[in-house]
Amino acid sequence: MDDIDLSILTDLESHPDELRERLTEADREQLDRLLGLFGNVSDEEGLRAIGLAVASHVRSRLPADDPALRQWRSTMAPDRAAAPGLLRRMAVRHGHRPAAARPTTARRAAPRPGPEQQGSLAPSPWDLIRDRLLSATSLSETQVRDVLGQDPRHPHLIRLTRKGGEVRLPSFQFQEDCTPVPLVLAINEVLRASKDPWGAADWWLGRNYWLGTAPAEVLGSVPDDELMAAARAVGEGD
Repeated sequence: MDDIDLSILTDLESHPDELRERLTEADREQLDRLLGLFGNVSDEEGLRAIGLAVASHVRSRLPADDPALRQWRSTMAPDRAAAPGLLRRMAVRHGHRPAAARPTTARRAAPRPGPEQQGSLAPSPWDLIRDRLLSATSLSETQVRDVLGQDPRHPHLIRLTRKGGEVRLPSFQFQEDCTPVPLVLAINEVLRASKDPWGAADWWLGRNYWLGTAPAEVLGSVPDDELMAAARAVGEGD
């Protein structure tokens, strides 16, 4: 988080109405969706990632000659040591509750199936997620290598392995000229796709609260910085 990010968040906390007036209605709605993400995180890194996404959105939506941007660039930034406290205050204001304040409910162990149920178990949540992700349009390693002429083992490409061992690479990762989409590679790195390909695939193919749809569906139609900010809100919070 740089000095301008910290200045933006400080002004957003102390003079929210003045800052919001500088944004369009659509950008204000997007800002509200971003601020709403504070309610989904419970650790300092997560709060920092949401703060970065908020500041990035505000910064990218103001004209380059906006007086507020000039002021943030020319004045001394707030003390960086105050950043954690600032983020916690913003989080509480926008729906986050500390762990100690959250209601708890007793969890009961799931009943074990009897012998008569063993052969008819319903799919587990993980099975459903895996099947959903594998149902997306994808390519085999051979197709990526021989047809597209690309390395299917690129460290920042999502590789999903079926139960039988076959590897599939979701097609949204490639452009019409057969090369990988640079933004996808960059976001996959943020999402640590090499270590958690299923989690990265779920981010791309599942509905995103901030974007209102699956990120893969709006790739190329939503500004790159917004997609990257949405990914950082998850990836940098891990």
